[in-house]
Amino acid sequence: MNSLDIFNNSISLFILATCMTIDIIRAVKFRTREWMLLFLYHTLIFLSALYYELYALLLGDEAHSGHIYELGCYVSYLFLIILLQYIREKEMDSKRYRSLILIPVFTFAMAVGFIMYSEGDVLSNVICALLMWMLLRETVKGGLYNKEKYGKTYTSKWLYRASFIFCYLEYQTWVLSCFFFDDSWTNPYYWSDIMLSISYILFIPAVDRIVKDRMAKADGSSMIQSLKSGG
Repeated sequence: MNSLDIFNNSISLFILATCMTIDIIRAVKFRTREWMLLFLYHTLIFLSALYYELYALLLGDEAHSGHIYELGCYVSYLFLIILLQYIREKEMDSKRYRSLILIPVFTFAMAVGFIMYSEGDVLSNVICALLMWMLLRETVKGGLYNKEKYGKTYTSKWLYRASFIFCYLEYQTWVLSCFFFDDSWTNPYYWSDIMLSISYILFIPAVDRIVKDRMAKADGSSMIQSLKSGG
């Protein structure tokens, strides 16, 4: 692990630690599942990145630590998928959005490319393709449905946008790592990795909007019920 890798990982760990702190404070304050799911998402990525960096620094075996890191990231994707599913109002008819079929075509095509590049590691790439398919499907389907139903006013759009940006930067970073190897700031991989770390922050204001909007609606409903009861 070179100095640039250490620097990038340190930035990622600092950002994730900050996100975790904000998540748990707001989860305790508001007692909502949205904040707890986001906390679990950020925590798993943080622990995976911390394990990867410490193992590589102390034992010098990045190959072994990489598998544990990938496993932690895959589980974090599941919590993000659960979060996206949780904020939906109801199940959506996927048949109305036939373009969604392009998502698994893309994720598994990318997986084939990564398998050919790595000359193996089939299971890891297939699992990743499956999870990214699920994540992108929830992101795109939820965004299309809510835009169709509420127009530009729905607050969950920020979470869908944050999720899409994260997925895009994740794939961008993976692809760049396959073609650029020099250990200098001219390597676009390092800049993409920093952008990916910054993208973790986007989920916080997105979830904050959703939680505050739901609380406002709940307060409004309680007020209406009180008025009806008083009447």
